[in-house]
Amino acid sequence: MAWKDGFALALVIPNGVFVTYGYLIGAVGAWTAIAIWVVATIVSVLQNVIFGELAAMFPRKSGGVARYAIEGWRKYFIPAGAIASFGYWMGWSLSLSVTAVGLGFLLQTSFLPDATSTVHVLNNDLGVAHLIAIAAIILAWMLNRRGAKLGATVNKWLGVIVVGGLIVAAFGPYVLNGGL
Repeated sequence: MAWKDGFALALVIPNGVFVTYGYLIGAVGAWTAIAIWVVATIVSVLQNVIFGELAAMFPRKSGGVARYAIEGWRKYFIPAGAIASFGYWMGWSLSLSVTAVGLGFLLQTSFLPDATSTVHVLNNDLGVAHLIAIAAIILAWMLNRRGAKLGATVNKWLGVIVVGGLIVAAFGPYVLNGGL
C-alpha cells in the first residue's frame, strides 16, 4: 500500500463527520456538537500519540493494542494481553453491531416500511432491520477478508462522492440561479 491508500483509509473520519454533523447539531445544538467534536479530536490525537509510542517501543511486533499489551505487561501481569484483546474486540463488535442495526432500521423505514413482522428468537424479536444488519456485517467481513487495499479503494470512491456532493451543494444554487 502507498501513502495514498493510507490517506484514503483515513478519509472515513471526515466523511463520517460530514455525514453525521447535521444530525448531531439537530439533536444537541451547535455549540454542544462543536464541543463533542473538539473533545473527540483531542482524544483521537492522544490515542494516536500513545499508539505511535507503543509501536516505537516494539518495532518488530505487529498486532495492535493486544500485542503491545502482551509485550508491555508480560513481566508484570500476563493476562493483560487477553484483557486488552477482549476490550478491543468488544469495542469494535458493539460499535459495528449498533451501526449495522442503525443501517438496517434506516433501510427498512426507507424502502420496506410495511415489513414489520418479527420472529421470536432466544427472547429477542428478529425483524427485517436485524436481518439487514446481519447481512451488512457479513458483507463487511467478506470485504475485510479481501484486504486493506480494497478498503482504501472503496474509501477513495466514497471520498470522491462526498466531495462531489459538497461541490454540488456549494455551487449548485449559483449555477441553477444563474449566479455564476
